[in-house]
Amino acid sequence: MPKKTMRRSPDAEETQARIMHAAMGVLKEHGLTDWTVEEVAKRAECAKGLVNYHFSSKTTLLTIVATQARTARSTRRLLALKHSGADALDRLWATMIEEAHSGGLQLWLALLAYPPTTGSATVSASERQLLTTSAATALNLRPTHPSLAILPATLDGLELELYQGAPEADVRERYDRFWLDLLTTAGAG
Repeated sequence: MPKKTMRRSPDAEETQARIMHAAMGVLKEHGLTDWTVEEVAKRAECAKGLVNYHFSSKTTLLTIVATQARTARSTRRLLALKHSGADALDRLWATMIEEAHSGGLQLWLALLAYPPTTGSATVSASERQLLTTSAATALNLRPTHPSLAILPATLDGLELELYQGAPEADVRERYDRFWLDLLTTAGAG
């Protein structure tokens, strides 16, 4: 006799989405310091037991949040680089500003620093490669240009400066200088 598969109801999926959204909201505002399942349940307007039902543990929930946060962050950067030239760089900058000021960076950093979720929050080598390849395509560069290898770390560092309150104009100047140096040494086509 074939095994029956359990399908989650639309209500269950909606509840899971509400819980995930609430978990991210608490992380954006407070990091892990004041992050509790109780606070997540309160924000999701459900019982703590329902959070535990859908996500068997705090670590499970945070691991899923870490994966989603990392993926969303990478996706936003890649979408900016779907454009070309200065437009791609301006869109990438806008993405970094939004991430630094919306709490998205705080969320990602908290999960990156929390040992049970570090692996899920860490950007993979293939994601870093996709970012550098997308930047090379957007700027008509050789994808093997050595300076592109430091692109993910450079963007993260500049975004961290923004998050820590560095003047936006100063950070933008360093951002523009990075790209100008890269384009100058690459002999962009």
